[in-house]
Order: sequence, then structure tokens, then C-alpha cells
Amino acid sequence: MPEQHMDVDFPRTAQVQVYFTVGTRYETAIFRSDIPTEELKDLFRSAAEAGPHDVVKLYSRTGQLLNISADLEANTPETRYSLQVVAADGLASGMLREETCLQLKALEERITEIERQLKNDLPLPVAVQQLQQQVDGIRQKLDIREPP
Repeated sequence: MPEQHMDVDFPRTAQVQVYFTVGTRYETAIFRSDIPTEELKDLFRSAAEAGPHDVVKLYSRTGQLLNISADLEANTPETRYSLQVVAADGLASGMLREETCLQLKALEERITEIERQLKNDLPLPVAVQQLQQQVDGIRQKLDIREPP
């Protein structure tokens, strides 16, 4: 698999070259040593194809969590870091859950209304009509027997 290079424009300051993997892809990031932390984090998010609210973590070859900042040490292709998306857009998924709840509520209301319409528009089955007549007959007998 060919290695991809991710460059950020930089003036004449020290450059840092970092080798890392994203899944099975080999990547290289070259950035200036005075790069703002957020810009560097965006660079790594881009390499991981992650969104702006996704959480990405960079690990050393031994599994140690590394701070994504301008202080990140250069490494070699043999000691590649591992970049992982550990939390995919919690904000969007929360909004998705809320939207799904609203849609389910609206769907439930529509189903309830359809059931109400069916109940009013369709005749009752014969067996249910007979039961209803029997219940009405029993009610009448009870009403007659009650003292005024």
C-alpha cells in the first residue's frame, strides 16, 4: 500500500515528521514545530477521515497514549504511531437519538389516530357484536332491578 503524505504549509521553522498508521494504512505527517495544537489535531482527524467532533487518539508502538501537540516527537517508519478514532461524533449521535425519539413519537401518534379511525369506521366482528349485545342486556337487567 503506498504511503500518503499529509503536509501543512509552513515557513522556515523546524519540521517534524511523524509516521503512523490509521487502520491498515501507512501515513506520514510533516508539520512545523510551532504549529497550533488545534491545527495539528485537525491534521490527524483528517488523516483518520474523522469529523470535527470525533475523538482521535495517538498511541506509541508500546501502546502509550501520546499528546497530539507541537511537542510530539518525530519517529521512524519502524516505530510508527497508531492513530485511532475512539469516539465518533458523540454530539451528532446524541442529536440523532433525539431526532429518532421525536420521529418515533410522531409515528406512534399517527398509528394511534389510524387505530381510532379504523375503530370508528369499520363494523365490529359478529362475535364482538354479540358479546356487546349480551353485555348491554345484562346492564339493562341490572338497571331495572336497582331501586330508585
